[in-house]
Amino acid sequence: GDTAADFARILCPVGYLREVHFPRGTGHNERFILDFAHIGAKVNIELDGSSHKKTQEYDRLRDTVMKQFGWKVIRIKLWT
Repeated sequence: GDTAADFARILCPVGYLREVHFPRGTGHNERFILDFAHIGAKVNIELDGSSHKKTQEYDRLRDTVMKQFGWKVIRIKLWT
């Protein structure tokens, strides 16, 4: 099945939004796209597929920036 769609069926009814563009600066390209975000609770759920094997350092930096904005980041690793 489609993992993101499966998560959406669970998360969206309880207030999460899919693919939220989160500004991290003033430029158009200075934003993160959050897989699932609960704006009120400041919780970001990331579904990390196999492409994240190559982006782990960037992901850690991104998580640090999100935490500086007061967000909790939950990463769900979908690869082994």
